[in-house]
Amino acid sequence: MILDRLRSRRAAGRAIVAAPALAALLLSGCMTQPREDAADVRAAVDASNRQFMDAFARGDAARIATLYSDDAQLLPPGNLPVEGRAKIESLWRGVLALPVKEMHLQTVEFTVHGDDASEIGRYSLVGNDGRELDAGKYIVLWTKTAAGWRLHRDMWNSNAPVVTAPPAAPPDSTP
Repeated sequence: MILDRLRSRRAAGRAIVAAPALAALLLSGCMTQPREDAADVRAAVDASNRQFMDAFARGDAARIATLYSDDAQLLPPGNLPVEGRAKIESLWRGVLALPVKEMHLQTVEFTVHGDDASEIGRYSLVGNDGRELDAGKYIVLWTKTAAGWRLHRDMWNSNAPVVTAPPAAPPDSTP
């Protein structure tokens, strides 16, 4: 009986010693990782934008597609959403087949939200003859992946006025 009490007290003592260690271990897993500095995130996004513009100038749709997250979506004007890298590459391949030489991107507003960031900017497209073909605005939602910061949602539209068909003439109502 005394032996049972001693065993019981030793087990309780081990539990008391083990409890703080277990709590520390569990809490360390719950602690958040330090967030990246907003300036570092902005620098990474600026570098990705330069890579995008360089790949665009080289006509490298495959390289452009690698700058997007695995489950990225493009939301191009006048089209359905484009989902996934393979389809994103195909869309950019089509754009690069046009007589477009360069794309210029300029960030106007940038905000970091933990492992996500938002960018609002302006773009311009330059033709093979050096003239500006189009200018507009864009919004990109970035996400941090194991491979770094990637475009996750990408939407843009032109500053050019929308061209619509003239209204149809009313039917002739004279008898």
